[in-house]
Amino acid sequence: MGSFELTSRGITHTRYLDDWLLCALTRSACASAQYATKQVFRQFGLVNNDDKEVAPTQVVEYLGIVIDSLLQQVRLSVERVAAFTTLLQSFGNRHQRVTIKRAKTLLGKLSFAATVLPTARPFMRALINLTTGKAPHATARFTSDTYATLQFWHTRLPQWNGLLRWPSMTSIPTLHLYTDASIEGFGFHFSVSATEHNNHTRNSAQAQLLYAFYGSYDQRFIDRGFLDHR
Repeated sequence: MGSFELTSRGITHTRYLDDWLLCALTRSACASAQYATKQVFRQFGLVNNDDKEVAPTQVVEYLGIVIDSLLQQVRLSVERVAAFTTLLQSFGNRHQRVTIKRAKTLLGKLSFAATVLPTARPFMRALINLTTGKAPHATARFTSDTYATLQFWHTRLPQWNGLLRWPSMTSIPTLHLYTDASIEGFGFHFSVSATEHNNHTRNSAQAQLLYAFYGSYDQRFIDRGFLDHR
């Protein structure tokens, strides 16, 4: 009911359990929305945790994800990246056996990370194949594809993080992509129509598209360093 009331008042928001995020175009509009939200909380008998409340800002962390309207960027927090790195290192043995439950836990965390890593989902296919149709208590040995996938996540995560951006509302570039059929390998020409003022948008779009193409290709090929030549 609280969420419905905020929507009826024109307050843009989202929530996960008891964590709420408000969005507005200006600082003053955000402050007004924050005040109105606390009124709604009191109306429905909800308690606001003042210690966790964040004043209107252009950079905020929500559920481990940093939303940065200055850079027009969505990224994992530093703490999340460190936690993912430690987790991936724990799977560093090429021939280790793992329980399906543990592998699915890893898959779930990578799926969360993929929400802010452009075109990340193809890089979870080996783990999905490893766990599909198996009981949680069963064990499985990493295949070469699974190990290559985890190595890719471990080495690329710091470079990947921060590539997801949203375009300027006043100057959205036009993407041009040309491809041709091929029996083996792939080729394409890609360009972005954008002004010099929006170089960051052009570079971000190029990086995101290249990850998409490489993600659809053989991961062992990627793991040998081809991605370094992007």
